[in-house]
Parts: sequence; structure tokens; C-alpha cells
Amino acid sequence: MPVGVPDVDRAAWEDQQVQFLADVPRPWRARHAGVPVLEDVRLFAPAEALPPAPRRPRRP
Repeated sequence: MPVGVPDVDRAAWEDQQVQFLADVPRPWRARHAGVPVLEDVRLFAPAEALPPAPRRPRRP
């Protein structure tokens, strides 16, 4: 989404993203019905939206 878009357009864009997110995995969900999927739209850059990886202690 471009920066500086009016809130009305932003709301429509978010609605489109939520619908897209629901549509894309539909065939996968049909084949793997027992696997839970969390649908979530985050309005961040990809690097900021991804959760951090668990940190492992370094071996000496």
C-alpha cells in the first residue's frame, strides 16, 4: 500500500487483503482440513511483520 493513502482507501485495501488471505489457501485447506491456519494481516514491512526466530544459546 502506498504511503499517504486516505483512510477510506486504506480500509478498502485492508478488506481486499483479508479476502485474498482467505481465498489463497482454500484448496490447501480442503486437502489438509485438520491443520489450523491463523489468518492475520499485518501492516508492516515484511521484516517487521515476521516474528523473531527463537534464539539458541551459542555452543562454546
